[in-house]
Amino acid sequence: MEYIKDVRQAGKVRHKLKIILVIVLLATSANTDDWRKWQELLK
Repeated sequence: MEYIKDVRQAGKVRHKLKIILVIVLLATSANTDDWRKWQELLK
């Protein structure tokens, strides 16, 4: 994932792009399809 550039404004970034992408990948592979299920997965 080093080849993906994060073009967001540094002062407004709360979470690293790499972490967000990993969470999305894991949630998708766990077949979660809404935010509540994602929250449960991340706990």
